[in-house]
Amino acid sequence: MVLRSTKECAKQRLVEFTQSPRGRKKESLRFTAEAEYSLKSAEDFLKSKHFKYSVVAAYDSMEAAAKALLALKGIKPKMHKCVFLYLKQEFVESGLMEKQDLNALENAHTARVQVHYVIGSSVSEEKAKSLHKNAVSFTEKIKNIIGAMKP
Repeated sequence: MVLRSTKECAKQRLVEFTQSPRGRKKESLRFTAEAEYSLKSAEDFLKSKHFKYSVVAAYDSMEAAAKALLALKGIKPKMHKCVFLYLKQEFVESGLMEKQDLNALENAHTARVQVHYVIGSSVSEEKAKSLHKNAVSFTEKIKNIIGAMKP
């Protein structure tokens, strides 16, 4: 299934919406904690030279950070592509987030799919370090956006 818009995500029921401001904040905090945990895991895997798992954890941290941001708007996507589409619509197009940050998330997803689903695939230390660096930067930018948003 190829999704091209947030409307398609909603039509296919690949997104849930939270009306309660309290519920939104709670979900955002949960995803923020998950992002931090995954980021720490990525670093640990990197230090122990488990580069493949570092890539997976780095992407997971970025996805969780993105979901934390979307949660504050009451948006809870169920698919990776819907996360990208809603980030673009709600934050990139409004100028709150740079297109390059969305690109970094999508590139990390591509790397994660490669190492997670392609048998025999490997990741260089350089690539794992680069993705970890991008994950740290992305997560910090998202936390700054969240901090600037009115509760």
